[in-house]
Amino acid sequence: MKKIILTIFILLFSTSLLAFGNPSGFQNISSTALQNGISSYTTEASSKGKSKISYSEMINFLKKSEDPKKIMVLGILYSQDSVTPDDYGEIIHHNIELSKKYLLNAYQLGEVRALTILAGLILYNDNMAKLDPKLELTEKYLEESYSKGDNEAGLLLATTKILKMKYQEGIKLLLSIKNDPEADLSLAIIFKKGIYSEKLNKMVVLPNDKLANYYLNKACTAENKSDYVNNFCSSKSVETYTK
Repeated sequence: MKKIILTIFILLFSTSLLAFGNPSGFQNISSTALQNGISSYTTEASSKGKSKISYSEMINFLKKSEDPKKIMVLGILYSQDSVTPDDYGEIIHHNIELSKKYLLNAYQLGEVRALTILAGLILYNDNMAKLDPKLELTEKYLEESYSKGDNEAGLLLATTKILKMKYQEGIKLLLSIKNDPEADLSLAIIFKKGIYSEKLNKMVVLPNDKLANYYLNKACTAENKSDYVNNFCSSKSVETYTK
């Protein structure tokens, strides 16, 4: 099903990591979480006279925490194998059920963003995708976190709806996101390329150069552009919108 709009989404949702919707960002999220986990653990280890980093001790430290942000980090760490070993040559092995468990625990303790991260990992992490191949839970998670004020869930929710062939719902959601250059750029790409459904064997969203140019201009002239939008607007990709 994801092949339906793969070429669009390579560009469409390459937004920030903790600017969600970014496939490359979700490839790096585990590394970011590892740095945060080490930072939290280092203070504890130093107080006990330990200078070496042990992932197993770090994980035990995080598990004992009642801080939802630390528990969220733990959930992210379990989403994929760590690339860099600890000082004892050990790595963290992925466990998608534990990842889900701790991210949901963090959410239940008040960290709304943990639910968005869980959904984003299901969308962009091959390991985590096994948790919800039909994206039913993913859509539910994003609707819940978006309704609770996590605006960064909006682009991911639109992604999910379009992947589930709820094309008009996805576009309607993008249109409802105000003052967000990434949403405007997403609309520009959709209207420039249109969306073709292999299942229905037809265009379900027709290209519209006028709308594509309108939303591109809106995104590129916004004062609150993200690095992704700024780079896109400064690249040769923009030339395809003016031809």
